Amino acid sequence: MKRRGLLRLASALLGVGLFLLVGEGLSAVALRFLDRPRPRSEFELCMPGLSGWKARDEGRPRRKPEHCFRVVCIGDSCTYGLGLQDPDAYPEQLERLLNEKAAGEGLHFEVLNLGVPGHSSAKGLALLPKLALAFHPDLVIASFGHNDKWRSELTDRERDERIESTRSSLRGSLEAGLEYSHIYVLLRRLVSTLVQRGKARLGHLRVVYRVPLEEYRQNLHAIARQTRDAGAGLLFLSLPENPAIEQLSAEGIAAYEQKDFGKAVQKLRTVADFQVMYYPRPLYYLSLAYRALGEQAQAERTLAKASQFAKVYPFPLRIPMPLDRIEVADALEAAPLQPQDQFDIYGRYRKTMEQVAFEEDVPLVELASAQLAASDYFDTIHMLPSGCGKVAAVLAEAVASRVPPQRR
Repeated sequence: MKRRGLLRLASALLGVGLFLLVGEGLSAVALRFLDRPRPRSEFELCMPGLSGWKARDEGRPRRKPEHCFRVVCIGDSCTYGLGLQDPDAYPEQLERLLNEKAAGEGLHFEVLNLGVPGHSSAKGLALLPKLALAFHPDLVIASFGHNDKWRSELTDRERDERIESTRSSLRGSLEAGLEYSHIYVLLRRLVSTLVQRGKARLGHLRVVYRVPLEEYRQNLHAIARQTRDAGAGLLFLSLPENPAIEQLSAEGIAAYEQKDFGKAVQKLRTVADFQVMYYPRPLYYLSLAYRALGEQAQAERTLAKASQFAKVYPFPLRIPMPLDRIEVADALEAAPLQPQDQFDIYGRYRKTMEQVAFEEDVPLVELASAQLAASDYFDTIHMLPSGCGKVAAVLAEAVASRVPPQRR
């Protein structure tokens, strides 16, 4: 009798094991279908937790060679060189330029690219002692701001605190183990999709800046002080957006006001088609031009997008819920932004970097002399090799001036 009970238990366990084995196989196939490779847009990369990227030079030897002046570049996808091969990103071009100019002087320059797509100043500060300063640099070049300005449901600080809290709990340990189960990952994804749909239909959305302006200021101050305490020099680098955005917007709006609606659509549509474009003003005038041409459906869709950008400016993903159910938890302007308003949010972050550079006595590298053109970009912020080369040329002068005479 006892033996029969053991056989039943063994059969039940075997059945459960076979069920789980088949379930794991089917779940793996389903996940492979759901995770078909596709290029990630910067919209997705800029959101915390979605980026699996690592710095290009993270694995380089930490020990610094003799007679080497080491420069470490920290920043986001613009520093990383999103869409470019390693030699084309500006840190790599900077290293070549510096070594060409220093040929025969007995000094070698090493420039490490520690930029990571999606990183904000908060992420850069968190990794500063663990990564950038661990390479014992002579000089750090810091460039942040593009991702700090994005909206999210949580600030980067809140998100990191929540992740840290989860990791330190029993639930976090259990989830870490279950991550190896295809069944668990598939079920979690399906439930998450249903929750998001329910939230869009019934819930409310709270949006904040990933790094609010005051926190951005504090992060830059902290980067300056920690770098100085480590005995390294520091340069702040302010990278501008594609000049075509402002130029084409102005031309398109002027064409609309002159009642040349076809030209207005042509110019403003080009702006709207830029990846990572979030300004409401050109979209608003594009909707008016569509309406003047009798294209009502296009006008309504474009105006809806302009209204979303004005309300949650800038939020990188489409929000499938009515605007009146979105709570804007912080703002840079006292008055709500209207779709027709001109508002340069990134300019506020650039201005803050300027102020911190002055207060901390840190050189700020501006790129006016680089004469960057629309042809140097492939979207609103990311540069082609030609643009990175212009940035590297300006940086080479700034870096050379920071090398002490005794090191030459």
